Amino acid sequence: MFMRWTALFITIFLGFLVKCSSPSARFETENRASNPLNEGLSSLQCDLWRDPDGIPHVRGGSDRAAIACTGYLHGRDRLFQMDYLRRAQQGRLSEILGTSHLKDDFFLRLLGLAEKAEEIFKEMAPETKDFLWAYTYGVNRGMADSMRKGNYEIEEIAYDPEPWRPQDSVGILLLESLFETKATFTTDFTEDAWKKAWGEKAASLMTQDGLPWDNSILKPGEFKASAGSASVITPNDESLRGSNNWALSSQWSKSGKAWFANDPHVSLQYPSFWYWVHLQGDEMDVAGATVPGMPLVVSGLNHYVAWGLTDALLKVADVIAIPESEAKDFVSIRPTIWLRTGPIQIPFFLKSFRRSKEGFPLLPLDAPDGKVYLLRWSGLLLTGKHLSAFPKLAKAKNVEEMDSLLAQLRLPTFSYVFADTHGGIGYRAIGLLPKNTDPTPLGVREGSLEGARKYSFFTPEESPHLLNPHRGYLVTANNRVWPSKNAQQSGRAYASSFRSYRIEEMIRSTHAHNLETLQRIQCDSQFTDAKFLTPKIIAYLKTYPLTDPNLENALKILATWDFQSSPECRACGIYTRWMERLKERWTINHPGFYRLMEEKPDSARQTEMIHELSGALKDIHGATWGDLHRAYFEHISGGNEFTSEDWITTPGNGYSVNVGGAKWKEDYYLHYSGASHRLIVEMTSPPRAYLSWEGAAEDTESRSLNKAGSSWQRWSHCAYQPLRFPLDWKAVPKTVIRLSQ
Repeated sequence: MFMRWTALFITIFLGFLVKCSSPSARFETENRASNPLNEGLSSLQCDLWRDPDGIPHVRGGSDRAAIACTGYLHGRDRLFQMDYLRRAQQGRLSEILGTSHLKDDFFLRLLGLAEKAEEIFKEMAPETKDFLWAYTYGVNRGMADSMRKGNYEIEEIAYDPEPWRPQDSVGILLLESLFETKATFTTDFTEDAWKKAWGEKAASLMTQDGLPWDNSILKPGEFKASAGSASVITPNDESLRGSNNWALSSQWSKSGKAWFANDPHVSLQYPSFWYWVHLQGDEMDVAGATVPGMPLVVSGLNHYVAWGLTDALLKVADVIAIPESEAKDFVSIRPTIWLRTGPIQIPFFLKSFRRSKEGFPLLPLDAPDGKVYLLRWSGLLLTGKHLSAFPKLAKAKNVEEMDSLLAQLRLPTFSYVFADTHGGIGYRAIGLLPKNTDPTPLGVREGSLEGARKYSFFTPEESPHLLNPHRGYLVTANNRVWPSKNAQQSGRAYASSFRSYRIEEMIRSTHAHNLETLQRIQCDSQFTDAKFLTPKIIAYLKTYPLTDPNLENALKILATWDFQSSPECRACGIYTRWMERLKERWTINHPGFYRLMEEKPDSARQTEMIHELSGALKDIHGATWGDLHRAYFEHISGGNEFTSEDWITTPGNGYSVNVGGAKWKEDYYLHYSGASHRLIVEMTSPPRAYLSWEGAAEDTESRSLNKAGSSWQRWSHCAYQPLRFPLDWKAVPKTVIRLSQ
């Protein structure tokens, strides 16, 4: 007994000493106490050069040193962002930011991502753990230096971040996976709302099948076809976070070399979502976009291959209403969230919630009598081996090797496109992808716990993939993977195909693509949905007697519109606000709206349309798209004290290739999601890359979005810079990153 109490006292006392030590010292103490690579890494150093665009180039004597130095840069340049993401996946943002994050904290505690990250890390292979330990060592060194020089967010919020652990990186990987796939279960509730509004007509009304813009990633003849399966609808055309990527073989290239392009659409935030870096070791020489907190080049290139990803939106999460009696043996958990109120934290005790033995949580939502809602997400079934191939992607030599590595990754769920210097191109959807060969009813389905546990997944051979198709190009833009009438289906969460339709249309417009034509595609801001819908709207209202000249003028503006967006565009605001009001009034999506416009005009429906047009004109007050569509690059914390009042005019809408996912904010559109970077690579040997990236590597308090020549201005005008890769180190001035403490 005495020994136990002594040990407890020592543990508490040592913890107290660590807490009372300087914040910067705690990071270095963590490295010495916990990192098994501490001795080997502490004597290493890297060369560093920041190019004129602010991208850091790192050269270490080994791959391990280069990874550690990348961690150092992440920790030094993006300390708060990393801690924010870590706290988000742990459900601990309320500790520093208060009640505004309480709902998110509760949901993440409900899912238990932090516990899952611990479990996955324990199961990882030794070489994967070493990869994460090397990164962790560098992160703690960088965070210590950031704290020593002063971090404006930490000082303003007034708290001390904790040292980094490799499990934190795993947790952020899970968080991003969840964030990109949550639409696959919210879709179930959207479908319920449609059933309530349209009854039995909902399924046939909302389907994208057979519409002129319907477009799939895989084409007939490129997979095992099977006729007779149920029609697949597309309810998720409000999912405006997405991405585009495509690859062209030599048959479409002016130079005879393959081309690759990727523009991930994520939050337009500050600091930038991505951290671009070039890292070189002994075997590895790779440049690309990393997420602070993860030592992975998510979109980028090495000397042989270029790759990038989009959100696949395959159905990897669903909600099932199971009998309440079947959940009686679930594990009950009651976490405590510490809630910041002014200068203090107070405990907030949540009500108990329950999880199945697999970790599937019960959602605290009102379910039908005698039922509870079970959330089933395949990410909660991941193991360490499912993520072990990630560090190897940077060293792939050709598309066959890249495809083989991606086949081993089961993180749900992303669509990768890639190209190599031999002219090869490829596509693969990664993740634990549930099979869905039976017709699935619209909305939340009822089932049993036993049925929910009968989870079967596509094997790597069955998962969507394709190398070197005869057509010579591959395009993904969050659209459906397989065409309809095919047995291999995986849900209805994907977005409408307007963007992929437009990209393929522009690709097929010439067989001599070069940098200029690919930039034109990536920066295209056509309202592709309006191209299909506006003529139907004008025709539907042709017989309606108008007496208001303002309404007549608005319809004339739409009738003569070329569907391009520009700062001077007036049709853009009229169409966007009108469509939003109508879709909300009718509880409908784009396919459903299109089909209604093909029906015989109904006077009551015409009256409703004119009423909403009048409301839309009052909302926008005659403003142009340049006045209405604004990107503020709000701070990741949501704190107004960190967000600049500057804003940039941006083109596009949620269905443009150059996407402008936006929310109506009383008198303007907040452009919250868009091309966080634009990357184009010509697959010469070595490859030549061109980049348009918003933001900067270092998170600094001072910034001006409208400063001439700034990265934000170049990004908003779709201006590209050649990426300095590979780098002649003899030709640049260097500083040194020392990993010693």
